[in-house]
Amino acid sequence: MRRIVLILAALCGWTWSSLIWAECNTTVGSGDFGSTPSWDVYEAALTASAAGGMQCGGNLGLAGVRWVFAKLESAGPYELVNHADPSEKIGLELYMDAGRTQPMTTETQEFTGFSIIDLGGSSQGVPIYMKTVPGANVSAGRYVATIPIRWYWQVCQGVGIGSVCLGWDTSPGLVVECAILGICNTPVNLGTGEVSNVTVELYVTKDCRIDAPNIDFGSAPLVGEFDPVQQRIEVQCAKGEAYSVGLSDGNHPVDGVRSMQKTDGTQAIKYEIYKGDGTTGERWGNTGSERFDSADASVNPGEADGLNPQAYRYTAKILEDQSTPSGGIYQDSVVVDVAY
Repeated sequence: MRRIVLILAALCGWTWSSLIWAECNTTVGSGDFGSTPSWDVYEAALTASAAGGMQCGGNLGLAGVRWVFAKLESAGPYELVNHADPSEKIGLELYMDAGRTQPMTTETQEFTGFSIIDLGGSSQGVPIYMKTVPGANVSAGRYVATIPIRWYWQVCQGVGIGSVCLGWDTSPGLVVECAILGICNTPVNLGTGEVSNVTVELYVTKDCRIDAPNIDFGSAPLVGEFDPVQQRIEVQCAKGEAYSVGLSDGNHPVDGVRSMQKTDGTQAIKYEIYKGDGTTGERWGNTGSERFDSADASVNPGEADGLNPQAYRYTAKILEDQSTPSGGIYQDSVVVDVAY
């Protein structure tokens, strides 16, 4: 009897010092993948977590005693949908664990290995974990998914040690068998539970990849003997984007003309870069009409489709109306930019 009294006294001590009601309910959950370039969406699985919409407020005190179950209301598929164009979608997978090894399904499963509320008294939601499906070729914009989850719970509201609890909070219809002193087993009937809707967002940002090979004029004894170099720059941008490509004037322009400087900085050779085969003399620059519009691309003109590169052909020439400088290596650096 003495031992029993001591145990009860200990429990009462915790009741007075730590008992704060831990009422649980469902609420609107949310998650955010943040902003991600379109290429990353296409090539990789993005991961994020979300508040699953079931939470408890208050303090578990000594306890941490709980059973929490959940299931998806429908089998899906679940997708992040473009807010402006519902035809554009990104596949979404849902998991119960941070390692993403236990998929959420329409079958009821138990959540384990999480802290349902903070011992300091703040409210936390039960987390769910998400992963996108690679291979979605989508345009930039806001993508949203709504995930309905049905929750069932039995959470110790007061003092609990092991499976002993003085006061339980249960979801609607849940039935549990308890013995004396609040010793309860796993629920025998989950009842109807409660549904929460989890909203998940992902912002896909505009993105381009540029393939710009170096220009090498080779070597010649006179400036008039260098052959023109014809190459192309390839640009691959997010689906649906119209844009223009510009080339800077380089590091050593003279009166708006590009020039390569000798490595010792003493002399220079003037050159230019022209659109296409160079026959029109249309300079490729970085302002106004000198830019190369995607609508005028040499290959795949028009808006970007997200998958196929658009090519911009050009001709680089060393200008003949200049004196031949001394021998050596002459270099310049030109910046390629894409503007939407």
